[in-house]
Amino acid sequence: GQFIKSQRGNPQLMDTSGYIYNKTKIRRNLQNWECISRQKLKCHARAQTSGLHIVQIKGEHSHPIPDSHHRLNKKPILCKNGILLPK
Repeated sequence: GQFIKSQRGNPQLMDTSGYIYNKTKIRRNLQNWECISRQKLKCHARAQTSGLHIVQIKGEHSHPIPDSHHRLNKKPILCKNGILLPK
């Protein structure tokens, strides 16, 4: 996976399948993420990262992978635990 930036400049996580997650909270040094379609499509898929690595993905997505146009407009960014690093 890779860290990307939302249209509003917030860090997001894109897994190797192309699903995108928004950052939620940190617990036990693990950054938690929820699917960007959680509210709109009631998707309960979640991910956890430690540093720059995805350590767990929980739940099934209730929707197809976002189209390539949506994913290709996202640029990788430098992050540590979902926190934007200075350029």
